[in-house]
Amino acid sequence: MNLQDCYEKLGGDYENVLKRFRREKMIEKFCFKFLEDPSYGIYLERMDEQDGEEALRAIHSLKGVCQNLAFNRLYAVCEAIVADLRQEDPAAAIQKRGDLDDCYRQTVQAIQEYKLANGK
Repeated sequence: MNLQDCYEKLGGDYENVLKRFRREKMIEKFCFKFLEDPSYGIYLERMDEQDGEEALRAIHSLKGVCQNLAFNRLYAVCEAIVADLRQEDPAAAIQKRGDLDDCYRQTVQAIQEYKLANGK
């Protein structure tokens, strides 16, 4: 699996991110850092605690990382949740939890498969 295959699997835009980062090594570096980003977990915790303000901060952070890395599929779900929370509609955000979990899991799995396939 190469990095472009990884991006296809996670629903990203490889050409877009390559134009911005210019080197595949830089893309790879930040994809691996994504695996360590705590924003997703913080979002889930804050939603469970009904802390809308901190949940919004965490999902907005995750949205920004996804936008920078051109993880389009996950970005779109995060963007919709951000809109729900900004409109103070946590019920709508909660309804998107399954989509968020699925997209996040697919993204992480694709990066981990790439990492394993390339001995990283």
